[in-house]
Amino acid sequence: MKFSGSGEATARGMKIQNNKIVRDIYWQERLKSLQHPQGKMRAVVAANQLLKNLYEDKKKPLRVIELGCGEGHILGDLLKLCAADDVPIEMSVGIDSQPDAIEKAEKFYPQTEFILADYVNLSVDFQPFDLVMFVGTLHEIYSSKYSTQLMEINQIVGQEAVFEAISNNFPIFKEHGYILIFDGVDHSLPGTFELTIRFKSKESFNEFRKFVDEYKAFQINYYQTQQNNCVNISVHNFTRYITKTRFINSDLWEIEKWESYQYFKRKEFIECLEKLDFNILNLDCASPHIESWKKRVEILTPKVNFPEENILIIGQRKS
Repeated sequence: MKFSGSGEATARGMKIQNNKIVRDIYWQERLKSLQHPQGKMRAVVAANQLLKNLYEDKKKPLRVIELGCGEGHILGDLLKLCAADDVPIEMSVGIDSQPDAIEKAEKFYPQTEFILADYVNLSVDFQPFDLVMFVGTLHEIYSSKYSTQLMEINQIVGQEAVFEAISNNFPIFKEHGYILIFDGVDHSLPGTFELTIRFKSKESFNEFRKFVDEYKAFQINYYQTQQNNCVNISVHNFTRYITKTRFINSDLWEIEKWESYQYFKRKEFIECLEKLDFNILNLDCASPHIESWKKRVEILTPKVNFPEENILIIGQRKS
């Protein structure tokens, strides 16, 4: 679990700390995502290929760090792939602010150094790394900027916090070092663009109503049309809804309803990294749960597709 730079815990963070059952389910869900070829496994495979190419070029052992590492599964799987490809890793480090996650990571992967710390304000003195990874963690920084006045996440403050989380760690990158980000991505259409959707069952419509009533990260507005089981909704809110469907009736909903996976569009990820003096080497999006979405709803608005669910982006420091 990660916290904002100011030390504010997300509501999800407090729920996880105080409920062992929910905490265990949460980490199991993260592990399940890692096993999906279009989920976090894409980040592991891409990181391995990057390190493999880098070693072939430099012929020197490499250094890798993951900020917001959780129980260390990303690093653990990455090191296995590197070992299989004879890519020597001089040092691997995982940082997370959740004590139970770090404790488990140390047991699972003793060859890696794990440190209990807030990576937004990292005070540990490191030699720079060849690769710095943020896998499924920056949206947590964004989501921690919930405003009690707005009764939802302060989007501007949240986006600034994401930028700060990356920029504060610039010193740990080697000269011409690499960054890998894997996270949610917002729809490419303007957020206020409205579309019409039809729910394919009464159960799906009820699930949607539950989402609207209980989602805390943002207030969700929509209106029903004259057609049965159809609503008009902004593409912003539709993306927030559809990417949360797998959690709405699960124990994890108490955590997930406080978070938004979407904080940047594709172009905003690019702009953020370019502003921080990175060249974009690779950008790829995927929707691993799209078949499940299609069973729930149909988009009636012409020429509008289901949103991309996650983004994998790799950049290199210009200097």
